[in-house]
Amino acid sequence: MTNSRQTPPTNSDATQGLPQHEPNRRLGQLKLLALFGIAIAPVFLAAFMYFGNFGVPDTSTNNGTLVLPPLQAETVPELTEIWQRETMKQADDKPKWLLSVVGDTRSQPDEALERDEASLYLARQVTVAVGKDQNRIGYGWLQQGGTPESSNSVVDRYADLQLVSIGSEAEAAIQAWLDNAGISAQPGDFVLADPNGNFIMHYPKATDGKAILEDLKRLLKVSKIG
Repeated sequence: MTNSRQTPPTNSDATQGLPQHEPNRRLGQLKLLALFGIAIAPVFLAAFMYFGNFGVPDTSTNNGTLVLPPLQAETVPELTEIWQRETMKQADDKPKWLLSVVGDTRSQPDEALERDEASLYLARQVTVAVGKDQNRIGYGWLQQGGTPESSNSVVDRYADLQLVSIGSEAEAAIQAWLDNAGISAQPGDFVLADPNGNFIMHYPKATDGKAILEDLKRLLKVSKIG
C-alpha cells in the first residue's frame, strides 16, 4: 500500500502566493524619500551658500560702481602725495585703503561746506564701523578748486582727515576716469582707493553708509595688500 502522507509545507512554502504588501510599501517609501532628497538637496545647498556666504564670489555683491581700469594715483602728483603721509601708514608701515569725498566749494561755499561735511561725517563713521580693521583704512577730502580758508573749521573737527587740494590736472584725471564708466561725479560723492593708490570704486553721495561698509568689509577680508 502506497504511503499517502505528504511533507508538511515550510514557512516559505506557506507564504508563496500571498501578497507582500508591507515590504513593498516600505520599499516604495524609501524610493520616494530618496527622490525627494535628490530634488531638495540643491535648494538647501544654495540657501546654505547664500545665507552663510560660503563659496559665493566676493565680487558678486558690490554696492558701489567698480570703475576699471583704475585711476592710478602715481599718475597725478596731488594724489601720489597722499600715500607718502605718516597718517596713511599702518603700524607695520603698510599703506592704507582710502575712502575719499570729492569736494568742491567754488560755488556757494557755505552750502558746499555743509554738503561736503555731511559726506565726510559718513566716511568717518564707515571707517570706524569697520571695527578691528579700521587701522587699515583712512578717509580723505579731495577738495577741487583749491582749499578755501573756511575749510579749516571742518578739518579741525576730523582727526586724521586726509585733506588734498586738487588742481585742474587732478580734477580732469578723476573726471576722465569716471567718464569711462559713464559716471558724472557730483560734489559730495565718494571714491575708494586701494593701498597701492588705485582708485577703483565710486559711490554717489546719497549712498547708504551700510552699503559702503558692506563693500569695505568684504574687500578688507579678501585683500592681500594693506
